[in-house]
Amino acid sequence: MNEILTPAIDWAMLGPILTLAVAACVLLLVASTPARRGPLPFILALAGLGAALGSLMALWERSVHQSAFGDMLVMDRAALYMGGIVLLSALLSVLLSRQYLERAPAPAAEYYALLLLAAMGMLVMASSNNLLVIFMGLEIFSVALYVLSGITRDWLRSLEAALKYFLLGAFSTGFILYGMAFIYGATGSLDLLACCRRARDLLAGQGDTGAALLLLLGLALMIAGLAFKVAAVPFHWWVPDVYEGSPTPVTAFMAVGTKGVAFLVLLRLVTTTFGDVLVSQWTMVLAILALLSMFVGNLVALVQRNIKRMLAFSSVAHAGYLLIAVAAGTDLGTSAMLFYFAAYMLTTLGAFGVASLVAETTERGDEGYGIERYAGLSRSNPGLALAMSIFMLSLTGVPPLAGFVGKYFIFQAALQRGMEGSRIFLVLAVAGILLSVVSAAYYLRVIITMYMVNPESERPRVVTAPDAGFAIAVAALGLFYLGLYPTAVYDMTRSLHTTLQALAAIWLG
Repeated sequence: MNEILTPAIDWAMLGPILTLAVAACVLLLVASTPARRGPLPFILALAGLGAALGSLMALWERSVHQSAFGDMLVMDRAALYMGGIVLLSALLSVLLSRQYLERAPAPAAEYYALLLLAAMGMLVMASSNNLLVIFMGLEIFSVALYVLSGITRDWLRSLEAALKYFLLGAFSTGFILYGMAFIYGATGSLDLLACCRRARDLLAGQGDTGAALLLLLGLALMIAGLAFKVAAVPFHWWVPDVYEGSPTPVTAFMAVGTKGVAFLVLLRLVTTTFGDVLVSQWTMVLAILALLSMFVGNLVALVQRNIKRMLAFSSVAHAGYLLIAVAAGTDLGTSAMLFYFAAYMLTTLGAFGVASLVAETTERGDEGYGIERYAGLSRSNPGLALAMSIFMLSLTGVPPLAGFVGKYFIFQAALQRGMEGSRIFLVLAVAGILLSVVSAAYYLRVIITMYMVNPESERPRVVTAPDAGFAIAVAALGLFYLGLYPTAVYDMTRSLHTTLQALAAIWLG
């Protein structure tokens, strides 16, 4: 009698994912009861995210490498690190959302359930070791974000954002899916371990030339789809409209979570899965994407007069900085990317959080995102003005904030590769530094408006709920901590690169 083989399941390893799934289901049940109008959905969302974060921290203490479902899911330190960033960003987004939902026509329970489901999909994608599981995680969080971006159905701009995000997101998902299909056709496997071994042989010229070309085409399509998710030029034109029309706390979470997991998958593809052969093939492609993203993002942001659109094009520029680190393909580049993303998470959530509080909500939707609305904010709300100044200075890269340290590490990685003979990285380092100076023009414009421009009419003081104020304060203080004491987090990211390289060595036998 034939034995049926079942994959080993480590339920504890699935703790963060299962916790979010259960919490989301409970919230959907609450949505059908009278309790949906009270504080219960907010409390359940916080409890679910807190439990998931605690479960993730417990996994961090267990071991360096954990797997389940026949190695389809791998909870290595890189996945746990990015999972922690996703959960923290979701937690801060929930804290920013309660006050927003009081004035927006959106169902709170369904809103929080979708936010938790999006975070769950991101965790699945971050820990995926199989092309099919990567696609499953991608679809879970993408569908949830499509709905969240248009959850304020009475507002035309929100519906427009949801439609654009859905259509263009589905288009980019098609690129990724076709890429996976071509990789499967070339390697005969969906498992990254088997793909890794077969791909290295094909790219080294050992095997069928047609299969090698099919593999390269598949990788090109996957990189194009992931470039859409990270908002790299020329795959970025959905960003300003979607960021502007979506609920602001959703925009903050979308900007951080989607970029984070997409960059981690991209990092796995070009450093771990397909090794040095792929890096030599695609370094120039990633470098060109980085250069274009920094150039277009910073220059277009200069002419924006809407804070959300300015931050949208700013996120395009920051995708360029992060792509420099990925293209470097070194331990310093990996560490710089992971460290910089922690700083980017705090600045983005904090900046969008302040923007959400300062904006007005009318029957037509969110208004008051014009930069002129920040005139005189230092007098009416000195705390918010100070926090926004910290976020703008960190995005610029001013010491002693975390944004400066992160950019320093990235440009150091680029200069290191440049000194080794890759001149394109010297160009990237110089361009990145010069464009960071250019970015100061639009970031400092917000600060100048808050402190040096008088408002046209006296505006009432912005009321800040304690939970939203706490989230903004945590983000601002976190930037100072990472800027003044970067060693702990940076050493952690160095160990993450070592883990990725060790895993690649194991895979390659």
